[in-house]
Amino acid sequence: MNTRHTAPAHRGKELASNAFESMRGLMERMESFFEKPFDLIGSLAEPKVDIEETPMELVVTARLPGFQRGDVAVNVTENSVTLRGCRTTSKESRRHGALEREEMEKTFVRSLTLPAPVVLSGAKASFKGDRLEIHLPRMHETEVRSLEVE
Repeated sequence: MNTRHTAPAHRGKELASNAFESMRGLMERMESFFEKPFDLIGSLAEPKVDIEETPMELVVTARLPGFQRGDVAVNVTENSVTLRGCRTTSKESRRHGALEREEMEKTFVRSLTLPAPVVLSGAKASFKGDRLEIHLPRMHETEVRSLEVE
């Protein structure tokens, strides 16, 4: 005697429906990617930085869209500046009965050699809007030391 087991007809429809829902979700994520293709590239790009020289100081300016003051760190030496930024954003939504969570991290590190030595004790940084501005007083005196020749 041949016995054949078959799934109920409604079970096949459920599987097909779930497959189409999964495919629809994948298509929506792909459309979202192609709507904003440069978001991924933008997260890898270095920020634009300008250095303005005046007789008294160097002013380093960086435009950092999407970053806030707490996302940015600045390190200064007498002849260089290093900018570091890291920010994480997350988004949750319910679609077709499923919870979708998207997280994105944008990071950058930018090091610059300064055109003149600076006084570290007078360095100041401020962040307004999306603009970081660093004021570095120029070092006017150069230390000269005589060495005895042996």
